[in-house]
Amino acid sequence: MLHEMLKKARAAVGLTQEEVSERLGVSPGSYALYEQNRRRPDPDTLVKLADIFSCTTDYLLEHIVINEVKIGLNDYGKRLGLTEDEVKYALEVAAKLKKKT
Repeated sequence: MLHEMLKKARAAVGLTQEEVSERLGVSPGSYALYEQNRRRPDPDTLVKLADIFSCTTDYLLEHIVINEVKIGLNDYGKRLGLTEDEVKYALEVAAKLKKKT
């Protein structure tokens, strides 16, 4: 999830929430809401966060996409009558295919 990636990225560069909020130009409370998963940054703020953390927006968002795919695949798998193991296998295959591209 994005809030976990923000915490991880912030820790990796050794910044406090207050330092990140100052660089973003928002209050510490506003930034804290991002890390608490109570608010999502808008696209412009996400770009600024990626710059602050010296990473890409893709890195910050990757887990959101993966999680949404997992949720969607689980729902779709249930409708098709797939077992949980079959859904996990499909995710493993998809991950291997991604590595090849």
